[in-house]
Amino acid sequence: MEAMWEDSSECLSFSAFNEKSIGFAAIQAENRRMALMKLGGKVKCDDFRVVEVGNIGYTTGVEVCEGLRGPTNQSINFCNRVTTIYRRGNTGWLVIHHHTDKYEGCGQLGTPVCTMRCMEPSCSCNVKGKMMKF
Repeated sequence: MEAMWEDSSECLSFSAFNEKSIGFAAIQAENRRMALMKLGGKVKCDDFRVVEVGNIGYTTGVEVCEGLRGPTNQSINFCNRVTTIYRRGNTGWLVIHHHTDKYEGCGQLGTPVCTMRCMEPSCSCNVKGKMMKF
């Protein structure tokens, strides 16, 4: 996950767990803390949209999450709305902003257009004929 972020103090992340991280170092630390939780499970991205304007782009969607939590492996299911902003640089598109919040409208979603696995180093999605790599 760290490779998809721009190494900049300008980066900003708001997680669904009410965590606010400013700058690459803080985001890196939060991502590592989350990885240690070993939540496992899977994330399906629904209602996925991609917009590109010059050297800035963004994606929006709803993450439908299924996983296990805690020492008893309690099953958890929830949805998040997500917006990610990218900046194109010499090495390609990198994340500069990520915002996630809880979404109560899970039952109203259609068929996912992109499926990702948690904690994988990358994934790709074919969105309207355009391959997006994360």
